[in-house]
Amino acid sequence: MAWVVGWKRVSHVVPPPHERGSGLRSCEQLVRTGEADRAIAVVLQGAINAALEALARGLALELAPVRVNAVSPGMIETPIWDDLPREKRREMFESTAAQLPVRKIGQPDDIAKAVLFLMTTTYATGSTVRVDGGGVIA
Repeated sequence: MAWVVGWKRVSHVVPPPHERGSGLRSCEQLVRTGEADRAIAVVLQGAINAALEALARGLALELAPVRVNAVSPGMIETPIWDDLPREKRREMFESTAAQLPVRKIGQPDDIAKAVLFLMTTTYATGSTVRVDGGGVIA
């Protein structure tokens, strides 16, 4: 609930991309469409995650006592990857999993558990939980 309240406040200040005519795309879209190689996307994703973590910390201070936290996921097997051909997607997941300490790709349930943890831990605010299979240390 705290995140939703914070997001509603932020969304009043920053209109959604479709309302401001933004041409921005996610890093995943750039990789899937071949518009950027994986190395560029990884750098962009790192910058985006750092900004989101800083936003969560700042909102936690500004909106206190409302709690604001963030979850920083690694590669998660979701329908966002369905645009890739099945074989290319399988190769990407296997290659990524081989580089992670946990040797697997995350599932939506992994993220849901992290969100539930933050929702039920009333002493957490301004925190970021990484759910990336150890990708940040790999």
